[in-house]
Amino acid sequence: MRWITLICLVLSSLIAIAVDSDLYRKNLALAPTNKKLCYDMITDLEAHGKDKKLLGFLGAYTMIKANHQLNPINKLSSFNKGKKILENAIKASPTDVELRYVRYAIQSSIPSFLGYNHNLSEDKELLQKQLSYCAPSLQSDIIKLIKLKATRI
Repeated sequence: MRWITLICLVLSSLIAIAVDSDLYRKNLALAPTNKKLCYDMITDLEAHGKDKKLLGFLGAYTMIKANHQLNPINKLSSFNKGKKILENAIKASPTDVELRYVRYAIQSSIPSFLGYNHNLSEDKELLQKQLSYCAPSLQSDIIKLIKLKATRI
């Protein structure tokens, strides 16, 4: 009986993370133009602890936070802090497709002078290879992102 309870708890926490993942992924596109949403996502993610996927999202939102800061030093500091968090999450889970999606989305949308675009082809290749193994909502987002990026070239 204890094992069943333990398994149920673990499964319910995994489902909660998956649902949150969808929300965090969808809000990534809105956060650059919505300061309140961006800061709310950061606050929510900071409260979630040390899950690698959620830390990756925290890194992404911390980078996006730079859009909402006026001081150039604060902008760069926020961007670099977020980049470090995201890269550490990817280093801890290098085959996590969603984290690679997040990095690809960020690297393909930021100005090249920031020098954070060296993983684009690697991430795109992984996204394309793993596409059929992803949840349907993530598959849809990956397809849209890759098509959007292809039309910008």
